[in-house]
Amino acid sequence: MKIITWKSYRIGLILLAISYLVHNSDAQTTGRFNRYVPVPSEPNRRLSYYVPANYNPANKYKLIIALHGLGDNSVNYRNFLASDSIYTGDTNVVTDPHSPIYNAIVVAPESGNNVNTDFWTPTSDTCIITLAIADAMSAYNIDPHYIYLNGFSLGGRSALRYGLLNYNRFRALLLWTPAIPCTAFTSILSKYIIFPQPDIFSNENITLG
Repeated sequence: MKIITWKSYRIGLILLAISYLVHNSDAQTTGRFNRYVPVPSEPNRRLSYYVPANYNPANKYKLIIALHGLGDNSVNYRNFLASDSIYTGDTNVVTDPHSPIYNAIVVAPESGNNVNTDFWTPTSDTCIITLAIADAMSAYNIDPHYIYLNGFSLGGRSALRYGLLNYNRFRALLLWTPAIPCTAFTSILSKYIIFPQPDIFSNENITLG
């Protein structure tokens, strides 16, 4: 029988406390930064975050999953959404309630090694959207009723497809000039029109609520 001494027990408690503090510290990171998650095609896929500098874990926050367009990357798109032009004062605190990212956490996933594809090629790449939601919800106090899926160009096409297939996860789809021919758009909608859909906003200035 293995005997656990008081000394080894204390060491175990200390290590557990350190592990908790490290995880909690990481969860409270604010501003602009990157986290990484494994996907089937890559050991580390980038998630580019924006978290308000005044983040308070006691409050619930909106979550925006933002899919970049053809040839772009997650860092550029995250920085575009969190650009200084929409701020006053602290560049990591949105003070304009009309800003689409006011009181919101933004996560922009990387589409993969081939920047000239969308989030649907290869098929396994769609999991990065699911992982982005799970990663944000594990680290921050996200309101599950206020999760939005945004996409630009090819990212917009991926957002539409993923959003319609997973309509119960999102409050709305925010599609900015999605790269979808009219015939393809009609074909996609006809497959899923029998389900209740989230609100779909395309090319509009909106306030998320």
